[in-house]
Amino acid sequence: MNDFIKNKIQQTINSNYHFEFLQKQKSEYLEIDTEPQELSQMWNGYCPESWLKGKQVKMRLNKNDFYESEETGLQIAITPGVQAVILNFRGNGDFRSTISFGNDIENGELLSPQNIDRPPFNSPTEVFENSEQIENYINNIN
Repeated sequence: MNDFIKNKIQQTINSNYHFEFLQKQKSEYLEIDTEPQELSQMWNGYCPESWLKGKQVKMRLNKNDFYESEETGLQIAITPGVQAVILNFRGNGDFRSTISFGNDIENGELLSPQNIDRPPFNSPTEVFENSEQIENYINNIN
């Protein structure tokens, strides 16, 4: 629709009904930066995979009690205040109906790889030492 017609319709609606056209809003779940970011050893509540690409994507609690990226399906199992274990398998978007985001609860957990198949998913305790290790680990997750 051309701007003249859109503006005319908007003026008519505003003068008669006091409505306004809604502007598109940035997604609540995805905030895009412009440059890739390096990862810290501490989990900040956002998807590490997306963070490496310059995006801040919230991780949301799924029905398996893992935080899952809404964009990539990457999952993290949390031991509060201790570890954030990046699981070696992706989620399928089966989120809880009660919304809980990782960035609301992060407590400086250290990012760790999954090295066993059952909770706590990391035993003996192992943590990533740098951003490159985390990126290489994530790139090998299917």
